[in-house]
Amino acid sequence: MLIIRPFTHRDIARIDEACALMEHFGGLTEHHLLFVGSPNVQAELNEARIRMLRECPNVSVMDLHTEGPMGWPVGPNFMFATTMMRLDQERVPGTRFWMEPDCLPRTSHWPDFIEAAFNARGARFCGNLVETPFYIPATGQPAKSPHGVDKMMMGCGLYCEGWTVIGEDFPALMQDLVNIGMPVQDPFDVYLRWAMGNLGVAHTPLIQDRWNTCNYRESNGEIICDAAPTQFARRDHSGPVDPKAACVHGCKDGSLGALILGESRYTPEEPVAAPPPPPQPPSTTMQAPARSTDVPTVVGQNVQLPPEVAALLVSKYGSLEAALVAMARAPQSETKQAPPAPPPMTLGERITELYDNAPQDEETPAYDLTSLAAQLGEPRDKVKAELLLLGFTLKSPRQWVTRPLVPA
Repeated sequence: MLIIRPFTHRDIARIDEACALMEHFGGLTEHHLLFVGSPNVQAELNEARIRMLRECPNVSVMDLHTEGPMGWPVGPNFMFATTMMRLDQERVPGTRFWMEPDCLPRTSHWPDFIEAAFNARGARFCGNLVETPFYIPATGQPAKSPHGVDKMMMGCGLYCEGWTVIGEDFPALMQDLVNIGMPVQDPFDVYLRWAMGNLGVAHTPLIQDRWNTCNYRESNGEIICDAAPTQFARRDHSGPVDPKAACVHGCKDGSLGALILGESRYTPEEPVAAPPPPPQPPSTTMQAPARSTDVPTVVGQNVQLPPEVAALLVSKYGSLEAALVAMARAPQSETKQAPPAPPPMTLGERITELYDNAPQDEETPAYDLTSLAAQLGEPRDKVKAELLLLGFTLKSPRQWVTRPLVPA
């Protein structure tokens, strides 16, 4: 089986987690592992290739030679279609398992189990079959498909060798997915569902769908998770992990990998609240507040402001009403200037502060490179370069970050 691990600059920080889990469970000796990515992540992919040669004798890297379009679903569509078409054009043998960065193994022999399920079912495609999601645009509420019975295979699944050139449908559909000028706005698994269904799709519980979830933890003898916030209207995928699942797709915060690897430094958090709605453009009309005993009277009920002035006041006071109150209370003879904000901390200062406040010693470092980059919200390669400048060391195999010893 050809296990495809695609990465972009947005998720390359998770490659250490992916390698650690594959090392942890093993079972790759009879399979081919392929890392795929754009030019800006080739250094990390080649590091991963060298690392995984200890577990899998057949590891390679595919350079897509283009960054491709950005955003969901256009970016994932482009990477999926480009990779699959190139594999068939180059006649690479083997069943293809599309295993995205958030698709994680959770048992020994997982590649053998998944390949055996594909071979036993005899279909050209095999994965987790779900009802195709439909929503009412005006309300975002779930709706029934207008097509009656309408199922799709989630994208992290198995695809037969040569599938992109079968018949007349797939060559045209795959070209649609790489057409940047008129990009397809449906995810590739939704867009291809009818053509795949015509050729035969089989369900397997070995690949569980937990799309966009977080906060994995043990509870009453099982692993459960919460739904992560998203700007997309989707079904709630929170709940328990199926004990039969060999792989789980959808963990967004690294908690499942940390739980499997027994990393005690991960502490589950409360479910994250949904993000607030985007701010509305500020009004350029400032309404005077109602008369009160502690706010001086302002002459005039409405003050028309230029848009740029209104935006400046909102950024400083939070709203135009608050700005009007503040200006009414201010002494007329003197305008007090707020003290200048302190300059933002550099990346090196932030790293040093984290390690000053984190309990650790040489035997139990506080962070590995991946978790440190996630904590800082910075690209993994940028954090790695800064660590080396500061004199930190990275210890294999997990690239544990150890700070330099300070003389007493």
